[in-house]
Amino acid sequence: TASLIWIASGWPGGANFVAMAAVACCFFGAQDRPAPFLWMMVVWGTTAQVIAGVLLFTVVPQIHDFAMLVLVLVLPFLLVGALIPRPELGLVTLLLAATGSGSLSVQSHYNADFTVYVNESLAVTGGFLFAWIWALATKPFGAEITARRLVRSGWADLAACAAGTRLQDHRVLVSRTLDRLGLLIPRLASGAIDDGLATDGLRDLRIGYNVLDLQRDRRALPGAAKDAINAVLAGVAGHFRTQQKAGAVLLPPAGLLDHVDEAIRAVLAQRAGQAADNALQALVGLRQALFPGAAAPLLPPARGAVAPPLLAAE
Repeated sequence: TASLIWIASGWPGGANFVAMAAVACCFFGAQDRPAPFLWMMVVWGTTAQVIAGVLLFTVVPQIHDFAMLVLVLVLPFLLVGALIPRPELGLVTLLLAATGSGSLSVQSHYNADFTVYVNESLAVTGGFLFAWIWALATKPFGAEITARRLVRSGWADLAACAAGTRLQDHRVLVSRTLDRLGLLIPRLASGAIDDGLATDGLRDLRIGYNVLDLQRDRRALPGAAKDAINAVLAGVAGHFRTQQKAGAVLLPPAGLLDHVDEAIRAVLAQRAGQAADNALQALVGLRQALFPGAAAPLLPPARGAVAPPLLAAE
């Protein structure tokens, strides 16, 4: 769009206009809401142009040797350089240094032209201003929209894994989940996610691992245990679908806890080898992740267990 404006207008400074718009968008295009940063570029880029213009057309013509030029420029550039490492002033001082020094364009002899300078300065400021307007039009919503999309896509993945509609392995699940966590954590720290949407990504990762284990091992179990695990997986899928539609973290239904406990009892009754052991570990892990505060399930006594002797009180 910036290039079309340049071509249609035939503006001699249009090349700088397009270049500065592209540079500004590249600097902050990855931000959830880049408009405030781009507005800083407009303000401080214009300030740098004005300061450089004052120096170039009022001070520099009075300078006749290199030593005097250094004395004139050393104070502002040392001040700007000293402030660049400070995070809260980094962008401002970088704009002053880069835009100001570029506008001064010190050469071996003085050949500044006021008309050319004004035209190029307008192109630079116009490029920053165009980038700001473009950001307002295309990315006005901030971090919450991105965070909501990331969280809901994670819930959709868990629902699909539990329902068996999407084949995944642990490597794929952990890579996608950790990638989402890396995108969510800065937004959590900035307060971009409200309390109803905040989620424990590591807990979701544990749930996903246990669901994948159950999907793998249930096929090797006899009918009763397999049916009980199928009920658990259906409940997990339904819970995360409900969360995804509601757009908020919800408590798992109490019926799901009953299904998990029933599946634990069914697997304990079967004891069909390694698959049963793996399924039992996955069920216990799923119970801990979904219901961390729930009381221990009622389980049948272990085979061969001896009842403790009754002691008479004296």
